[in-house]
Amino acid sequence: MISTNIDHLPSSSTLGIQLPVAVHVPWRIWGIWWLVLVLVFTVFFASIDFAPILFQDEVMNVDLGRTILNADTDWSIAWMANENRPVFLLSYVGPVLQEFAYLSIGEVGPRVSGLVGAFVAATAIVGWLLARGLSYKVSFILGIVFLLDPLFVQAYTTARVDGWTMALCISSCWILRTNALGFQHEGYNRLFVVISGALTALAFFVWPSAVFLFPLILLELFYRANRLAGEGWNLKLWPFLYFGIGGFIMGGIMIIPIALQVIEMFESIVKALIINVQPGNEIRTSYLDEKLATSLELLRVLKFTPVLFLTAIFGAFQYRQIGLGIACLTATALLISTVVYISRVQYLLPYFILAASVVYQLKEHPKTKPRARFPKMAVAVLTLLVAWPVAFSFFSRTMVALGERGERDSTLMHKAAISMIGTGEHTVALFSSFEFYYAGRSIG
Repeated sequence: MISTNIDHLPSSSTLGIQLPVAVHVPWRIWGIWWLVLVLVFTVFFASIDFAPILFQDEVMNVDLGRTILNADTDWSIAWMANENRPVFLLSYVGPVLQEFAYLSIGEVGPRVSGLVGAFVAATAIVGWLLARGLSYKVSFILGIVFLLDPLFVQAYTTARVDGWTMALCISSCWILRTNALGFQHEGYNRLFVVISGALTALAFFVWPSAVFLFPLILLELFYRANRLAGEGWNLKLWPFLYFGIGGFIMGGIMIIPIALQVIEMFESIVKALIINVQPGNEIRTSYLDEKLATSLELLRVLKFTPVLFLTAIFGAFQYRQIGLGIACLTATALLISTVVYISRVQYLLPYFILAASVVYQLKEHPKTKPRARFPKMAVAVLTLLVAWPVAFSFFSRTMVALGERGERDSTLMHKAAISMIGTGEHTVALFSSFEFYYAGRSIG
């Protein structure tokens, strides 16, 4: 049984975060959540080899992992011609994970890995919401909303590692929130904060987009420090100290395996990072025009998740979530300062889920019936929240994929590769034909 202790909690938070109430969730109730995950996995796995079509990001992540494991390779789809070597990322854990998945399972391996990472992230967000005082019913529903959100689905079904990155960051938030309500021994409290810092650092080494969730983790860290009611500021700083210790230790552990490459290719790593965060437009525009364009692109992407976006805005303003608003605006500013595209915008989803959740926060009488506790409009919005992603990602996506199954058959690529190139070792310039990546590796 999972429980949250609220004895002697202060009446409000200076960060604008609504305080939780006791939530008891028997383990058998979690069985409902596992059944949901099994259902989603079954539907997505049924079309995993042909839906969605192969995207460049998928093979790019796998190939980055291959070049990290094979430092002496003389080819790559991410090759730096000027330096005659492949691109090297500091965030190597995610690509290596996808390469291992490919070597272990085959072409569908990276996509299976992406699915599992998304399920871990969704489970972490459910646990986090429970720790924040939501009922298990609302927490499960918002977990489904997150898991099936079109922005998130497009990422993990194309074998991106964003699910694993979010899982680590959200787990860090979950640990900090649970620890903030602490009834553990002081030594365990500090250990959990250290673990939270370690997970945050590990998330960056999985994929650098983790930085977009750092403001959210920092918000929970501030809440953890603020829970030391009546203590001096010197004692309130210890959560930051132990969080930093955890991050520093994990960062050191992650750097050790690639230390020589980092020293040798430091300049290349910096160049790759700069290219990754700067817009690739060849036409020079003013700074204001550039930021206006990125802001419009952000809104264009958010049209795929309108119900959650609007509910989040309402929750943040109606319930004066000042701290959450600052964290979300900080993440948005970071996002706009880089290249804005759908796979980065998805990192705003945990902020939206949290902002929407405050509408359904348990009040002083958690045993009252849901209809008495929530206005009818809030229940209707919750229905729309879950209906949109289910209809868009679960049904429409599956129907379209099944209708185009013949055109997406991966065996056609293998037959074409054998027919045009043949088996054995060949040097072939793929250019934009990344669809032949897996076929090329399979035939040698």
